Amino acid sequence: MALEARAGRKVLVGLEMYPVAEQPALDLWNSGTLSETDFVEKSAWYRTWGYHWNYYRDIFLFAREHRVRMFGVNIPRPMVSTIRSKGFDSLTVAQRAMLPPRVDLDSEEHKRLFRAFFGDEDALHGNMPEPMFQGMYRAQCGWDAAMGWNAVQALRKYGDEKAIMVVLIGSGHVAYGLGAERQLAPHFKGRI
Repeated sequence: MALEARAGRKVLVGLEMYPVAEQPALDLWNSGTLSETDFVEKSAWYRTWGYHWNYYRDIFLFAREHRVRMFGVNIPRPMVSTIRSKGFDSLTVAQRAMLPPRVDLDSEEHKRLFRAFFGDEDALHGNMPEPMFQGMYRAQCGWDAAMGWNAVQALRKYGDEKAIMVVLIGSGHVAYGLGAERQLAPHFKGRI
């Protein structure tokens, strides 16, 4: 609300914890139609997000009370799995619409950072074979690109020229500007 009050800007909130397909439940929340219990159930909170509702509850209550509209910006988990295992060419036309025209997989700096997330001591991911790493990296880039892209699409559709989209996503998607920001930069020069 400080952004709105002090800068005269409409504020929208993008949420990693919801895929764009869950927007109808978010719209019901935004409108005040659902109780908390009904929202958590109808929006599939615990199916789409692994963290307890109470960690985020105050943000959701604040947004609803102050009429700050919230948007799902993520992609469905099965889509992330398809990107990881089969690549972008295996996506349907509808799935592809949740991504920018091009997802950048060429940043050596981002690859180094992503690889550093999985140390040798990591029993599940340490010393993973290169094809496995490439699949996980492709999925991460798809995730980053989708969340940024969907946030900007919602901002363009529902915001005015001075509106701002605040996106709640994990640090791995924004570290050093190599995640979502890097993916969006070619599409929105100077505007992110």
